[in-house]
Amino acid sequence: MDHHDHDHHHDQSEGDERSGITADLIDGAFAPSPRPDVVGVEIDGETVLIDSPTGAVRHLDSIGSIVWQCLDGTAPLDEISADLAAGFRADPAVVAGDVLELTRILGRQGLLVGVDPDLPVRPQEPSGFPVGTELQGFRVDSLDGGTFDLEAARGRKLMLLHWSPRCGFCDRIAPDIIELQPHLQREGIDLVLLSIGNREDNEEKLSSLGVQSPLALKDDVDPEVDPFRGLGTPSAYLLDEDGRTMSELAVGAFDVPKLMRETAGVPEPEPEVQAPEPEPEPETPVVEDDRAQPKFLVEPKST
Repeated sequence: MDHHDHDHHHDQSEGDERSGITADLIDGAFAPSPRPDVVGVEIDGETVLIDSPTGAVRHLDSIGSIVWQCLDGTAPLDEISADLAAGFRADPAVVAGDVLELTRILGRQGLLVGVDPDLPVRPQEPSGFPVGTELQGFRVDSLDGGTFDLEAARGRKLMLLHWSPRCGFCDRIAPDIIELQPHLQREGIDLVLLSIGNREDNEEKLSSLGVQSPLALKDDVDPEVDPFRGLGTPSAYLLDEDGRTMSELAVGAFDVPKLMRETAGVPEPEPEVQAPEPEPEPETPVVEDDRAQPKFLVEPKST
């Protein structure tokens, strides 16, 4: 899977002392607990882990998601493994090895309380222009058959949103765009999607999502003046009437809607409270090479 890190970073100086154990010291007696600022979002039985301070996104498959839900800081790995082996009717030794392997990976990636990550806490930050930078002008075709001219857009504030019709995280923020665009307009702010890809793909994507925002096709933008050169999607700047950045670069499916809400003065929605789902019936695990193996994926997830 592709790798992409999003959103703000957490600053940690080189002199900071580590206070946890290394992942290699995790054993069956360890009772792992996810860091409270790591958010798990379930999608189609799998889990997307979002590290809020760094914005890094990682992916767990369906079995890894079950293990993640068992990490409560109370039950040791030996107990979790035994319960899973009984539930999956799998070889206890195999399950214990897989659970231990997964937990150590989670620890190395800095997702568990009391475990020092192997990798730096501060990921490579997407480079953006400082606040107050005047963006260079460009003119490109727009989806409605006209043109978008950044110079001509001066005189009004502008939310310029980097977009792609093949970006799953762009799909996820589509409801936010639909909700917040009228609020932005009331604040005198125009929202324009500056999109990768051809006209047909973008027309099909906006139609399927129900997004009616103006869209400019960026493929003909000179890379030297592309404000999102080398950056992923979605990402966004707020520009003032003179075409200067009013905000730092917002990157990812969390920070882009956050910037839009803060700019429009719309509070964050209250989280939905869902009733717990009934316990599923245990399934017989897949056996490969005579080895019952609920294997797990912990891989970075990309837009």
